[in-house]
Amino acid sequence: MRSPVVLVLVLVAVVVAGCRSAPGPRAPAGAPAIAPVATTAARPAPASALYPDRVLAREVLVTMRGFTDEACACADRACVADVQTRMAAWAAPRLPRIQRLTPTADENEAAEALHVRMQVCLDRLAPAVMPLTGAVVLGQLRGFKDDICACRDKTCVAGVQERMLAWAVENLEAMKGLEPTPAEGEEAELIDTELSACIERIDGATR
Repeated sequence: MRSPVVLVLVLVAVVVAGCRSAPGPRAPAGAPAIAPVATTAARPAPASALYPDRVLAREVLVTMRGFTDEACACADRACVADVQTRMAAWAAPRLPRIQRLTPTADENEAAEALHVRMQVCLDRLAPAVMPLTGAVVLGQLRGFKDDICACRDKTCVAGVQERMLAWAVENLEAMKGLEPTPAEGEEAELIDTELSACIERIDGATR
């Protein structure tokens, strides 16, 4: 699923894939086929009158540049999450109009540049991904065991068990391909034995 931070940028830049060139000027709807003869040169219509969506396109690019600047200035994920929330709130009511935009080549280029810059900033703040190995799994289980053995009541134990379950569900696919060594298997059994003993001790003490 795409991050909401880049959602509007993707919508603005989506025509890049189609490589559509910018359309030439068109007469406003309802204009006569042949302009009446005038004694003075007609003043050209403002671009915003011929292409009203240019106003929205500029608004999107200016606003997204501001959000991108804010996200790139963030020092942590909490700051980025705040920018994401505000950007999503700004984008939601405008999405139908943005989807109908026909960007010019310059607008496409600007939107793509913002998209790339935003992604670079998000990647900079993304947590490092640790490969899931037997040692990593054992370290995580050992931490859960220590947390449970430090508990003094069943409520505390239940809280740690919920975290264990959430972690296991999140990493289920990655763990399917793991083949523990005999030493890792013995370590896992020892951790399970110690964890069970702590749960029984706490359960008996709080009856």
